[in-house]
Amino acid sequence: LYLPIGKKLYFVRITNAGLKPWQAKAEEFNLILVSKAPPTEKPFDYDFSGLTRLAGRLNLSVEKLYISVNDINHKESYTLFIPSVRLLSGSIFSEGWTKVYYIHGQSLYELEVFLSKAHIEGSRLNIDTAYVKGGRYSFALWGFWEGKEGHFHLKGKIEPIDTNSFYLDRITFEGQAYVKYTLLEVPLTAKSQLLDIKGRKSYKDLSFNGSYVWRWRKGSKLAGSLEGPEVSARLEYLLNERLLFADFSSFYVDSALLRLQRPMRAYARGSLRLDLNRKLLSLSAFFPLVQTDKENFEKVSLSLELDYSKRAEGYLELRASYPNLSLSGNFNGSDFLGSLDLFNYPLKEGELDAVVSYTGGLSYVGGVLSLSGKGNLERVSYRGLSLEGVKYEVESRGDSYRLLAKGLGFNLEGSGSLRERSFNGLLVFDGFEYSYNKARLNKLEGRLSVDFKGGVLSVGGVVGGRVHYENMESLVKAQGEFRLSKATQEGSFSAVLEDTKMGALRYGGGSVKGSLREGRLNLSFSFDERLQGVGYYSLKEGDFALRGMLKENFEGLSLDVGYRAFGTPQRASLELEGRGSYKGYHFPVKAWLKREGQRLFAELEGFDIKEGIVRFSFGGLELRGSTARGDVFLKPVVLYILDREYLKLGFAKGQYDIERRRFYAGEGRLSGAGEGSVSLAYDGEGGLSLFSEGRLDLEKLLSTIRSRIFTEGVGMLSYSLSYKGGNLTLSASSKDLELRSRYIAMPLRGGLSLSYKGEVLKGSLELFGNGERLLRATLSGNDKGFTLGIEGNKLPVIYRNQRVRANLFVWGTAQIKGDYKTYQVKGNGELAGVVNLYELKGKGQTQAPEFYKRVSLDIRLSTKETMRLNIPEGYTYLDGTAHIRGSLYEPNYNATILLKGGSLTYFNKNFSIRRGKIELSRDKDVMDITLTTPTPEYTIIIDLRGDLQSPKA
Repeated sequence: LYLPIGKKLYFVRITNAGLKPWQAKAEEFNLILVSKAPPTEKPFDYDFSGLTRLAGRLNLSVEKLYISVNDINHKESYTLFIPSVRLLSGSIFSEGWTKVYYIHGQSLYELEVFLSKAHIEGSRLNIDTAYVKGGRYSFALWGFWEGKEGHFHLKGKIEPIDTNSFYLDRITFEGQAYVKYTLLEVPLTAKSQLLDIKGRKSYKDLSFNGSYVWRWRKGSKLAGSLEGPEVSARLEYLLNERLLFADFSSFYVDSALLRLQRPMRAYARGSLRLDLNRKLLSLSAFFPLVQTDKENFEKVSLSLELDYSKRAEGYLELRASYPNLSLSGNFNGSDFLGSLDLFNYPLKEGELDAVVSYTGGLSYVGGVLSLSGKGNLERVSYRGLSLEGVKYEVESRGDSYRLLAKGLGFNLEGSGSLRERSFNGLLVFDGFEYSYNKARLNKLEGRLSVDFKGGVLSVGGVVGGRVHYENMESLVKAQGEFRLSKATQEGSFSAVLEDTKMGALRYGGGSVKGSLREGRLNLSFSFDERLQGVGYYSLKEGDFALRGMLKENFEGLSLDVGYRAFGTPQRASLELEGRGSYKGYHFPVKAWLKREGQRLFAELEGFDIKEGIVRFSFGGLELRGSTARGDVFLKPVVLYILDREYLKLGFAKGQYDIERRRFYAGEGRLSGAGEGSVSLAYDGEGGLSLFSEGRLDLEKLLSTIRSRIFTEGVGMLSYSLSYKGGNLTLSASSKDLELRSRYIAMPLRGGLSLSYKGEVLKGSLELFGNGERLLRATLSGNDKGFTLGIEGNKLPVIYRNQRVRANLFVWGTAQIKGDYKTYQVKGNGELAGVVNLYELKGKGQTQAPEFYKRVSLDIRLSTKETMRLNIPEGYTYLDGTAHIRGSLYEPNYNATILLKGGSLTYFNKNFSIRRGKIELSRDKDVMDITLTTPTPEYTIIIDLRGDLQSPKA
């Protein structure tokens, strides 16, 4: 049948049909509709309720059913091939798969439907079981149609999809469908165990929850949420337009997905628009944190516009807040042209650390990466070395690069290969200043050639400048060449040093020479022939050995010692042995120091210094602790006079701190002839410090040497002593002291004061007797010498021995000068009193002490009043003068005595002294005396002349 109805044409063909009441059958039924009608809002709007109720009463049978609906204006076609179908008593049966074809333009869609069972209930058509399959998908369907709409359930799967780019495991889904003539809504859920982006990354346990919506003449879309352990996104896909929109709140990205060699990971959020028809991609993503194996990037944003219709073309922009990074440019295929701005990027490459800033071009064309720009380097650090404020320019193309770097006081220019990791250039210093740990370089000048290739660094040239290290400073000019690698270290160097300072030590010139072979550094050095050494150090094993000599003077302390140092990184030793002296006093020096791991042991052996009757004994010093800090044990220091303990200084346990360069000897106590406290410490900045205060007991003080000076004292002498930074201050005083001596006729009382400050020595002593000042002494001087002035005023002196006894009064002045090694005594004195002489010829004298040789005399004596001399033969009155000079050990003297009368008894006769003269000297004693005695008949006159011991009469 051909049925033209308006703009529509119906073609109907029926074969072998039969019709009975409530029963119809046909072998084949074909229906073709071709429409040219203009678009309408609804394609079909028929209520099947009545027809369904009618069909429930009919029995129908069709062996083949063909239906095709074609719309020319919309270029679409629906075609169904239905096999044998029967309607019996309200039940519907189909014996095969119905094929459905939908054509729209150039696109063809095909599916198959198998109606397993259906039945009619009133106006409702119930689909008990139906199956649908098409391409990779299949699902079961059940539900009903009533009137103008239907409600169905569906449950099915999509078979795995395997492409060159990805593999998507089987998808299982289920949902509910609401169907109208112009609308299909299917809320559904779907799951898949695996999405594998080949060669990149896998996402597991994905689930979709959303809906599929189809609207007549308006197309269809799939929208919903995609969730998984590493992804969370909202998707919308317009099937007709083939447009995909995605808003992802969490999407895991790592180095595998992006095919990066360096490990990285991040979670992104953003949006994506993909036009599959026009092949356009627009992406906007934000990464709060991008983590890599070396550093992290914070707040990273990515914008991408891509047209892949012909070849990949587009625009890329990448920004990060930390480090401050901006990359933008255009790409065409695999080529990229753009710019890179980088600020404060924390670069770490091997042992190199730096904060990098860069501005310039970046391109990747024809498989070649190129850079051309400039920037800054801050906080550059390499093996402990650090630099600031380095500006650089770099150009690179492929593996080759050229670099120019400038900093404060230096330039580096050169080129190299990235693939070979090589560099060759020249480093020029021009007033370079640098600090490293405790070392500092000032005004460094020179040139060094630098070559690095194959893991070998070669450096050579000449440099010079002032070097500071802790308390060491020197002007150095050095030259050398080195080749350094992990396997080999070799080279040689020499240096000339001028104006070298090591703490308080000064050296005018010095030299250092060294060579490096097979990881062993051999060196020798000499400074003004005062400090010399030779030794080696192993760069690989860390063991070393050094020996040499040291001749040095430090604040009056002179050392002449040999030293030996040796050890390993775990153990080390230092030994010193030689002689020392301080202000002319000599002593042996023997000390050692050992380090075992972090433990430290050291000892300075004790020694004695003896000068005349005085002996100073230093017990020694020990250190026990770690290389940072520990305990100090300072053994007693004792002062002996005539081998009798005079003063003793003992210390409690002290501490040392090497890191802070501090030393504290512990609390010190003074005992013996005095009592007091002593504090001894050393500070690296302030130097040695000593403080002591206390009292000296004059009775104990003088009792030690009483047998020599026959003097006793009573009273306390208060003192205060401090030393710091080379400055010594001393004060001592006693306001109430008493001196008793076998040479003084009465006790003397008075006061004493003594001070030393700023290298100035001052002192005074005043002694009184019978209400008069009898003795006054003043002292002045410095470290090099002193002057002692003595003034006597009618000082009552008593002198006794086997030959003589004298009771004298002494007036006069004396001055003693000395440099603490030799002494000069000069004086003028006047005498008065009585001398009792028991015998003229004395006994042989004992040997004088060697100390007397260093005392020179220049003393003049005279009588203030006529003195009386009593001898066994009688008495005489005399006046006289004397001059004593030379050394105390063997003095020279000249004396003249004039006799002024007297009486002598010889041969039972009493003789009067008329006149007389005696001259005494070291070489000869001569006398010339005239004696007279009267008798009744005559006067006897006797002249005694000649040698004093055997005169002639």
